[in-house]
Amino acid sequence: MFNEAMRKIVLLIIAVLLLLLAGFAAWKLIPGDTMEPEPTPEDLGEPAAAADPDSLAWTEAPNIPWSPRDSHSAFVFKDALWVLGGLNANDSKINPVTPDYTRAVYFNDVWRSEDGMNWERVAEHAEFPPIRSASVFAWKGALYMVGGFSPTGGGYRVGMWRSSDGEHWTKIRTDPPFELREGQVVKVWNGGLWLIGGVNYDTRKLFTDVWFSEDGANWRLVTPDAGWAGRWDHDVAAFGDKLYVAAGMGFEGEGFNDVWATSDGRIWEQLTPAAEFSKRQGGGLVSWKDYLWLISGLDAKTNEGSGDAWYSRDGTSWTKVPEDASWLGREDGSMLVFQDRIWILGGMDTNWNWNNDVWYSVIGTAAGAL
Repeated sequence: MFNEAMRKIVLLIIAVLLLLLAGFAAWKLIPGDTMEPEPTPEDLGEPAAAADPDSLAWTEAPNIPWSPRDSHSAFVFKDALWVLGGLNANDSKINPVTPDYTRAVYFNDVWRSEDGMNWERVAEHAEFPPIRSASVFAWKGALYMVGGFSPTGGGYRVGMWRSSDGEHWTKIRTDPPFELREGQVVKVWNGGLWLIGGVNYDTRKLFTDVWFSEDGANWRLVTPDAGWAGRWDHDVAAFGDKLYVAAGMGFEGEGFNDVWATSDGRIWEQLTPAAEFSKRQGGGLVSWKDYLWLISGLDAKTNEGSGDAWYSRDGTSWTKVPEDASWLGREDGSMLVFQDRIWILGGMDTNWNWNNDVWYSVIGTAAGAL
């Protein structure tokens, strides 16, 4: 009797286990269950759909609260998009195409957005003076400002500034180790910071030098002459294992459409003396979706330009996106990558109007829009 009872108990346990296993298998097969998501192409070892550069388009972010401006600084810091400084000459024109920059409004405000659309003013008047054409960059958990010009803050002697939160700023040096300038570009690349080119209107000097810093405050000269013509309103981008310089302008309305690259910051190679895009200044050069992109800019002599965009795999050969943007061509707006989109913020357009519009990129693939 005891053996018969034990046999029944064992059979019952086996039956319960089989029911549990059958239920678990059925649960695993339920389609769309949030506990077991469908595998992505990457999970299955398949490549993601590549971006189609010819499909680039733009969407406007509405109701931007900061004032129209150009020559401002825009940057990404602590997972947010920031804008500070710049100038607005809309109300200081001698005639429709001749601004009086001595009467322009200069800014030292600071704005922040977590999505590029909704903005909050972090500081109405920061500790640094109202300033144009400064380079602001994030490095090792802090922000740094170098270069630039202030009509009320010492001209080119604006000093170097640091902030840990974007709101409060401290001057860390009265004078930089490099010659005073504006219109330079600073990029993070190859384990440090690289400062490239610029202009000093007071001394009528164009710069073709390159400087390097590991901490944002102390800089050393890499080369006094990179080989390309001195310029400002150029742009610089890191793409692959190289640093690229494109476009810009010199004095007397001289514009450029050459492209240069370097693997070490010291020796530069001219990839093309005249790219497929026209001579221009004040456009944007960015690395995005496995391409190098050059966007907008104006002719240094005529101020003509469009919302055109060009892309390249190697910096040598460039292809134009078939359809221009609906926004007017512009210079000295800010163009950068944030949340896997290209953003365009403000700038002066081909009609000599200063703007506060914000646009972000939309690009398609074989599977749809990104």
